[in-house]
Amino acid sequence: PFSAAMQCSRWVATLVLCATAMAAGEKQEKLRWGQDRERLFVTITVDCASDRNVGHTAERFHFSCKGKDGKVHKTDFEIREPIDPTHSHCKSQRGEEICVLQKTQPHYFDKLTTDAEVLKILKQDWTRWKDEDEGGAFENDYETLPKSIMIPGTVDLVDKEVKNGKVVFVHAYLPWCNMCAYTRQGFIRAAKELGGNQTNNLFVHIDVREDKAAAKRYNVSSCAPECFFIIARNGENDEVMAAKGSDEDIASGIRARVSPALTKVATEAEVNEFVKDNAVAVLVAVKGGLMSKATDSSEYVAAKAAAQTLRGKANFMYTDKKLLGLAQGNMRVWVNGSNPQTASLSADSMMLAKQVIGLSWGLELFNYTWKKREVFDSVNIPVAHVFPGPKPEDLEMFKEVARELSGKIAFLRFSEAENYMLKDFGLMENKYPAFGIAESFDAKAKRFAFEGESFAKDKILEFCKNFLEGKLEPSYKSEAIPEGDHVKGTVRQVVWKTLIESKWNEITAKEDVILLLYKPWSSDNQKVQTTFDKVAAALEKVEGVSLGKIDSSKNHYDTERFPVDEYSSEPAVFLCKAGAKPQRFTGSFTQKDLFKFLAKNVPAVKAGWESLVKPKLQEIKAAEEEKKRKAEEAAAAEKAKLEEEKKKIDELVATAEKIDVGSKKNGGLIKQIISAGTGDATPQKGDLIKAHYTGTLLDGSKFDSSRDRGDPFSFTIGQGQVIPCWDEAFLTMKKGERALLTCTAENAYGERGAGEKIPPGATLRFDVELIEFGSKAKSEL
Repeated sequence: PFSAAMQCSRWVATLVLCATAMAAGEKQEKLRWGQDRERLFVTITVDCASDRNVGHTAERFHFSCKGKDGKVHKTDFEIREPIDPTHSHCKSQRGEEICVLQKTQPHYFDKLTTDAEVLKILKQDWTRWKDEDEGGAFENDYETLPKSIMIPGTVDLVDKEVKNGKVVFVHAYLPWCNMCAYTRQGFIRAAKELGGNQTNNLFVHIDVREDKAAAKRYNVSSCAPECFFIIARNGENDEVMAAKGSDEDIASGIRARVSPALTKVATEAEVNEFVKDNAVAVLVAVKGGLMSKATDSSEYVAAKAAAQTLRGKANFMYTDKKLLGLAQGNMRVWVNGSNPQTASLSADSMMLAKQVIGLSWGLELFNYTWKKREVFDSVNIPVAHVFPGPKPEDLEMFKEVARELSGKIAFLRFSEAENYMLKDFGLMENKYPAFGIAESFDAKAKRFAFEGESFAKDKILEFCKNFLEGKLEPSYKSEAIPEGDHVKGTVRQVVWKTLIESKWNEITAKEDVILLLYKPWSSDNQKVQTTFDKVAAALEKVEGVSLGKIDSSKNHYDTERFPVDEYSSEPAVFLCKAGAKPQRFTGSFTQKDLFKFLAKNVPAVKAGWESLVKPKLQEIKAAEEEKKRKAEEAAAAEKAKLEEEKKKIDELVATAEKIDVGSKKNGGLIKQIISAGTGDATPQKGDLIKAHYTGTLLDGSKFDSSRDRGDPFSFTIGQGQVIPCWDEAFLTMKKGERALLTCTAENAYGERGAGEKIPPGATLRFDVELIEFGSKAKSEL
């Protein structure tokens, strides 16, 4: 029923599609696609002659040209996930157009597009295909849930259900992103408890790859560590709930959002019931009357916003009547149904939220918990970190200070198990008492350490007052400055205290520094550090340049000088010169690329290349080859030794008496005596055994040896601490006896094997020697 032109227009979101039948001179193409983690590869079989047009956008693939066959060839379709068109291109190659598209988010696509018409003519290009595991990707638990508990949805569905009066809880997410996958179980727990057909609550999960409107509304455009859910209800703006903590923490946060943020009360009985039901209850008396609505007042608007901010931390009710003697324009706060405190209302919602927290959670010194951390962060109250130490009087002093500064600074007491937080203040982890104030718990928040000798109350109060007045300089985490002078030809260990501008300027005034920022757990860390060591050694005789490294997980650094994402584990390298902004190295972490960068940017390296650097590189290479040669000689000697040992064992196996010492007497545990022991006593169950052993496979491959380590092995016999072969065989041995044990898999590691060296189902041989045995009371064991 459609004309060719109408069909072309109708299918503008699919893959090409103006075929010959649709428009004269145009031809539909078949496509192939491949990918690696960063790029897509789309290949079009077409031999272009002219009019090449590459018009990719973030969400669409577009290519057209006039072929040598005289026909127009056009490919246009919507890409399932966005690309970076500025770093994407197409090139002609042997009768094909090969398009390389840069992904905005490095990961493996499961589909290039979801359009059924496109998929009919789209094939995988295995020559350009690299599809690997996303690194422990979480299974999508949502897909297995009954729809009576949770449903897949869209923004349109959410809007429809909200209009119908439902409270809709939404998780909009990228299924391949693992950053927030751990939060799904908490969302599922809440859905099972609070959702279902018999409730007014609806739980929806939205794959934002499929619903781009949801990606835009909920701002889910990348794989980020900020995890959240959306709560939508009629008459209110969408509420964003940060998803943090355990499954129960998440479910608890959702429970707190089932009811409206602000509940209206009209009688004192309703107030008393509300106070009874909530740990922290807030009554807000807003202005209202014949001429105006209470809900139009600035106090109501501020109270509603504050109530949403403090979901799960404080529960709000409001009235436009005079209840319990509370005058309009005031509020009253109860904690656990008692100790009511009254304060005037602020028309600023954040100030009001701070008032409530100050009159409840922030009244005194509390022990640190994740819940309290979340409470104080939600209203941007600075947090005093108290590590009181063993003296009771120090603890009492901090309690007094906390009460005096209630509502201005929240005080949390930390245990010794949490002393790792002290390093964020640049303080020693095991020195008590210790005290500091953080603007928040965010990793980037400023922290201020109290470094005075006296922990008297007046000194702590003065420090806190100076903080509130903005008179303190921030403190930063730093390892200790390494002792001694830097040795030329090695990588300088840099810490934050070294990077402080005045000290760093002293260093860079004498020499340019190539600085590596790294995190120890980075997958490339060992490779990069080895490369840095070699480059540093090669530059040993070049004046005016050195290499340095800083562990960015243990040291603060200025992100304006060194623009590296604090959450990234990828290494970064900068060239630091006196009086200049650090220059980032963008090549690969190889000696070749580093030397090219240095020769271009450090004149001393270029000038000394032939006379200083190359000879040193040749010297390093010769030393490495010598080390390799010695390692090969040692390996050959070890191999010869093993072969000789195997020969002896094979002779022993062939000649020595075979004794079946297994309890089943089925040949699964054979002992052959190499040298006899002394006396008649043998170990009893419960004795402590001290023995040497060498374990091999039947082909002679050694997998473990206490003799090589020079450290005898000890265990309690008959307790299942070792494999069955040992538990039974050592019961038959005498002190000093040395024997060869041949153990089938049933008496060793079974069908599971052990590690990389012992395969499943392996029969093992152990050359064992019983050094000593006796009761656990014998200290010499």
